[in-house]
Amino acid sequence: MEPVRQRRALGRACSRAGFTLVELLVVVILLSILAGISYRLMDARGLAYLAVLKSELRNLTYSMELYKETTGQYANSYPQLDYEKGPDVIVNVVSGPDGYAIRVMHKVLTDYRCSIFVGDVNPVFPPATQPRTMACAPKRGGGGGSGQGQGQGQGKGKSP
Repeated sequence: MEPVRQRRALGRACSRAGFTLVELLVVVILLSILAGISYRLMDARGLAYLAVLKSELRNLTYSMELYKETTGQYANSYPQLDYEKGPDVIVNVVSGPDGYAIRVMHKVLTDYRCSIFVGDVNPVFPPATQPRTMACAPKRGGGGGSGQGQGQGQGKGKSP
């Protein structure tokens, strides 16, 4: 009688193939939790890059004002400022006798840019609309960050 009982137990264990609805539900819930966590981490990474842009713009503004105090004029390009920017930051500078505009972008966070302008300068890089007020916004029309990270323009030149 013992061997028959073992065969029945083996038969039941072997005939149960696949997963129950509860097991599948648990897997789906765990995957959705992991997806939510990874989305938040990606968002935090973007915010970190945006903080880098704001910091770079603030430091470049201080460097530009120091350059003006030292030489009596605004720098025409970023390398004149004797400022070492971050490795993945793209900087554009336009200056004139009465003001300057600075735009920074990040090679990784290609859909955002930050800018500021001071005084009377043309062109003013978007998204800055008020003098001495830093502004950051997404680029319009998509597109990646391009440029070599060098200051561009002189005087009243065109925006890159």
